[in-house]
Amino acid sequence: ELKKIIENKKLNIKLKHTILGGDPRWEIAETIEELKPHLVIMGTEGKGGKRFLQGRMAEKIMNKSTVPVLAVPENFNEFSIKNVLYTTNFNPMDVEALQLLFKILANHKVTVQVCHFMREKEKESANQMMKKLSKEFTEEEKSGKINFNLFQTEHEKEALINFSKEHQTKLVSFLPGKKHLLKDLFSAQKLRKKDLFSLGLPLMAIHI
Repeated sequence: ELKKIIENKKLNIKLKHTILGGDPRWEIAETIEELKPHLVIMGTEGKGGKRFLQGRMAEKIMNKSTVPVLAVPENFNEFSIKNVLYTTNFNPMDVEALQLLFKILANHKVTVQVCHFMREKEKESANQMMKKLSKEFTEEEKSGKINFNLFQTEHEKEALINFSKEHQTKLVSFLPGKKHLLKDLFSAQKLRKKDLFSLGLPLMAIHI
């Protein structure tokens, strides 16, 4: 089926395949080390309704990978990525992560929305850190390739959903934490892993 899609769309892609058994976390991690790809693309649900990339399985695969991982929901059928949401808690690696994100999406005309959801007590520090981050992308911001957004809210999940809908987001990107997928993404730590998956959008974990 994949071969037919590649042929019909006349894509410049060489397709190879193999079938592996065992624990997906270890098999995928070993395959990544062996093939050293630039990007890993996976479906978020395996056959048999195992919810292959949901919950702890998603966290472990994304955290074990040494390259960016793109998880695509089973029913997602959008083929044009224009609006990308990048969540940040001002990780020192944000600049490199965003540069890599632009590189991966070089063939797409995208606008990246950098977002931080905060509580009132961190408003001043968040403003300073967002200004510092935005200075690294002055030219991109002027050309409309990237925007920087701060949201003061007590309802992080609702704010995330509303922003994604309002901006017609087609891809959510983030830096995965070492132990918890979203632990360092939102300062209030009210959002759970399932909240991003529940958006029904492709998720890209950026690894530097």
